[in-house]
Amino acid sequence: MEQAERVAVFGVDGVRFDALRRASTPHIDAIARRGFLAPVAVWPHAESSSGPGWSTIATGVFPDVHGVVDNDLTPNRFADHPDFLSRAQRLGLTTYAAATWPPLLTKAGGGPVFNAGTTFFADPEADGGDEFDRADAVAVADAAATLGAADVHCAFVYQISPDSVAHYHGTGAGYRTAIERADARVGEVLAAIEAREGFRRERWTCLVVTDHGHVDAGGHGGTSPEECTAWLAGCGPAIEAGRRGEAVHTEVSGLVMAGLGRVGGSGEERER
Repeated sequence: MEQAERVAVFGVDGVRFDALRRASTPHIDAIARRGFLAPVAVWPHAESSSGPGWSTIATGVFPDVHGVVDNDLTPNRFADHPDFLSRAQRLGLTTYAAATWPPLLTKAGGGPVFNAGTTFFADPEADGGDEFDRADAVAVADAAATLGAADVHCAFVYQISPDSVAHYHGTGAGYRTAIERADARVGEVLAAIEAREGFRRERWTCLVVTDHGHVDAGGHGGTSPEECTAWLAGCGPAIEAGRRGEAVHTEVSGLVMAGLGRVGGSGEERER
């Protein structure tokens, strides 16, 4: 029988929770209305940076378990604590990932964090510059084309632009623009999914998550509330609509497996 359950996880790097709420983000807002949007407290015993953040999101365990405490991903224990795409593949499901930060999909910096059946990496520095917005556009275009047509059960689609803008320019108007562009690109992929030939027979779970925030001047890694308040939004058949309270990064992996219909009461994957 065809697998009806599908999951799309959108990673948007470095978006402060308060900045998200001030920005115009209709696509993330729509996911939140159908499900939830909740703040996430970044794990306090590692840097508030991408390495620990995305490793925790991917594996479902905290840095003291997966071993990544900063943006040098070595050593790590990914072999013992695989990412959710790898877990889906082990169940015979097809996976896809698109990203613009090298350690997520390549061996750079001790990666990859994610091991997908099909991957697309757009390098922001491929032409010798810092073309973060261009790279995100390219990666998201590939994601939209793939998820609009291919038989993918579980996907991860990542954008780096908001984090990069904050680093270079702080969290002012340009940062808000970058967040709004990222939301529009989430919408691009969602529109492609909804245009799938078999969409009406499928049950999609959609998650959007960030890894950390920024101080006003730009930058992160410390312990301020601005750096350490991330967020998670999600909707889908296995997600409680209107849930309240904080979320945690470690729950993303479990929500993915639940969205794929492959989690039993003990949290272990099960065959259908």
